[in-house]
Amino acid sequence: MAIQNQSKADVQQILQLLKERVESKDAEVMKGLAAAKDQTDSSIDDAYSYLQSELAKAAAHVDGESYTEGEAFHSRNPLAGLAQAHLSTEANGVTHNDVGDALPAVVDVFGEGNPLVWAPVMVNILVEYLKPKADFKTATDEKSYIKIPNPCTIALLGDWGADNDHAQRIAQLVRERKPEIVIHLGDIYYAGNEYECERFLANWPLEARPGNSFALNGNHEMYSRGIPYFGTVLPAFGQEASYFTLYNDDWQIHGLDTAYVPFSIDGTVPSDKPGFWKRIGDQIGKILPFVNHENFDAKPDSRLQAQWDWVQKKLAKSGNRKNIFLSHNQPISAYLPEFEAGSFLQEQFWRLRMTIAGGLYIVHAWFFGHEHKGTIYDDTATEYRARLIGNGAIPHSVQALVPPQRDETNTACTPVFTMNDKALKKDLLGLHELDLAVSTFALLTLDGPDAYVEYINEDGSLFLKEKLSGKPNEVIEWGEGYGPLNKK
Repeated sequence: MAIQNQSKADVQQILQLLKERVESKDAEVMKGLAAAKDQTDSSIDDAYSYLQSELAKAAAHVDGESYTEGEAFHSRNPLAGLAQAHLSTEANGVTHNDVGDALPAVVDVFGEGNPLVWAPVMVNILVEYLKPKADFKTATDEKSYIKIPNPCTIALLGDWGADNDHAQRIAQLVRERKPEIVIHLGDIYYAGNEYECERFLANWPLEARPGNSFALNGNHEMYSRGIPYFGTVLPAFGQEASYFTLYNDDWQIHGLDTAYVPFSIDGTVPSDKPGFWKRIGDQIGKILPFVNHENFDAKPDSRLQAQWDWVQKKLAKSGNRKNIFLSHNQPISAYLPEFEAGSFLQEQFWRLRMTIAGGLYIVHAWFFGHEHKGTIYDDTATEYRARLIGNGAIPHSVQALVPPQRDETNTACTPVFTMNDKALKKDLLGLHELDLAVSTFALLTLDGPDAYVEYINEDGSLFLKEKLSGKPNEVIEWGEGYGPLNKK
């Protein structure tokens, strides 16, 4: 079969096939629903009705998502995400390899084939979608409060979990720099299923062992209910839970799970804001359909109180150590829909700090992903250094800043100091013309009370190097063509 992009049309086609098979009650679908019944409390009739409704929602959602021809399409609808995962892997068993690197970066070699050929295996999507969420794991001091060296170098990968040439180039750059620790900020594409998690581990830039490799939970991992993430990725890393704290004499780094319950640290949801998530979805659908959040599984879960208690305790006892947060989801954004989506996480963070004496500035920096952009926010406008590094692997259009907007409370979106607006013009072999945003990772160096960050592009060029512990937005070195937004 000829290699093709996994396009929006592919996903629409497979959702239509699934819809037709469910509506016709074909034997394989009903057999799959019977198997799923053993794993859920639903009757077959309830599961059938539920899937009919969910498939209709997924199709409508994908129809409304923006898509530029030539880019790699990825949906933020959970069911469509599962369809993409199976589209990419299950029938063909194709993995990324050197042949793929000879193709344009936008081509996903693991997205090979015609979805019509894969229809027999697509019932697995429905079965997987009916499974309950994986159990939430509770961290212990023995295994999740981990001492790290001083000095120490840590590579941060955001939205890197794609088995494509962008991810593999970044992995190679990480290997060359030999960090002691590598941390993924979440999102294994397209749905964090078992095959995708295995490929994620195969591409990992370190020989993983307890204490040197960590993975945060992302919304795409939860499309597969978090089952492979908790059951495959975390054991492979020797990671006890989806949250943890690393520390040395001068620093504490707290990895948070903000995806098990979306944008929540303690498992609560914004029930005091009627229609909050629907309004967010409606807004995003009008402005930026490709980042739609209308499908959040925003149901409270009291088990995450353990994460809240963990972070609160570690912050309260940090002493002279500076604190850094890591999460998948963004607490702030320069874009109104994402800014509003992150407002509940920001609200939780405010409440968390208020439980600690002198806690307003207790967190020095926060690295996050989710938005496929590379953004250094204005340090004078936030109580912590906010850094978005979500441009780790997914091909996307070059970043452009929109005019400042305000939410319904007249709160302005977060001002930007600079952003990574570099375009990747050539593929790896220099054979194909591209116009895609470059992918990036961050190299954090802790050196006593000081901390430095290099933001390194997939072509080996530098975005910038900053002194994270210095003055607000203290840049030590700019990459060629970069600078503050107001001076470029």
